[in-house]
Amino acid sequence: MIQPTKHLDDRALALASLDEADPELVAARAHAATCEACAQALVQSTRLLTMIDETSEPPPDPNVLRQISAKMLHELSFDEQRRDQALTARFSLSRLKALYLSAAVIVQLALVLHAIVMLALGHGLAWLGVAFAIGAVPVRVLSYFVISTPRTSKWMPGLLAAALGGASVVVVTAGSHVALAESLVGVTSAFYYVVEYSRFRRRPSAQLAVGTTLPHFELEDDRGLSFGIERYLGAPMVLVFFRGNWCPLCTAQIQEIAAQYRWLQELGVKVALISPQPHHNARVLSQRFNVPLDFLVDPGARVARSLGIVHDGGVPVGLALLGYEADTVFPTVVVVDRDGKILFSDQTDNYRLRPEPATFMSVLAVARS
Repeated sequence: MIQPTKHLDDRALALASLDEADPELVAARAHAATCEACAQALVQSTRLLTMIDETSEPPPDPNVLRQISAKMLHELSFDEQRRDQALTARFSLSRLKALYLSAAVIVQLALVLHAIVMLALGHGLAWLGVAFAIGAVPVRVLSYFVISTPRTSKWMPGLLAAALGGASVVVVTAGSHVALAESLVGVTSAFYYVVEYSRFRRRPSAQLAVGTTLPHFELEDDRGLSFGIERYLGAPMVLVFFRGNWCPLCTAQIQEIAAQYRWLQELGVKVALISPQPHHNARVLSQRFNVPLDFLVDPGARVARSLGIVHDGGVPVGLALLGYEADTVFPTVVVVDRDGKILFSDQTDNYRLRPEPATFMSVLAVARS
């Protein structure tokens, strides 16, 4: 819920001008006390109605003015409620997605083990198909932690082929109903992972649009010391907002950038790697790569929220045990010139699709020339 703002004097004046006896206005007042947009609109509408009252000849009926105020506030209240409901729905969807990945790895690996046991006991080749179908997603996800993978193809044809091929083996070999059911679980999970889970359905941040000036915000280094982003002005910079050490694609992306640090130094480019993870994790990542890049922390994802790139409920279920909060950030790469103007902004809508370093390095090279 949005907290009341500094417009207290104007709001109090506006609220006092309304009829205490009108129940609709009383309800509108109560909502405006906690709704930033409604409160500001209330002040503006009251000023507008006051101007109408002062300039109209003959003066308008006060009852008509009250009715207009009540209608405006009622509509604003309804819009705000719909916005809150939409945010709640998106958060619930994010938590379901977070639960999916944890469950898919654990449950589907257990089913793979079951299929291998059934195959070993001689229950038919159909169970080999089940192992391929049900294991496609968890094996691919776990491979991210073994093989450095900063990005994948959009539709992942290999994963889908494995799932569909395994299910086809079950059908062709006339596998049991249990084998068929487990293979269908694998196919469904594969398509859900590729088509829906990987997508954020985020709204692009207007504050990070190309051509705009990077707004002010404050971050912390891995020791917890706070500073403003203006510290980087005077040189081109690359801002990489990543989800955390728990995300293997994020760390692989950072590894790619770290491999180019000498070239970046020659260009005089500063690199800031920003995540809402605990400070300790930032230090661990810094020590792991051991390159002169800044690993920064956005406590509570406050900066991400102010920039419109926060991913509410985006951290997989279970990682809270490792100190991670539920909210994280949408992977975002921003290139800024020495004056703070945004030259490049990648706000991917798919966590598996990340820009290659060559993409934004070419922007830096052009900006330098």
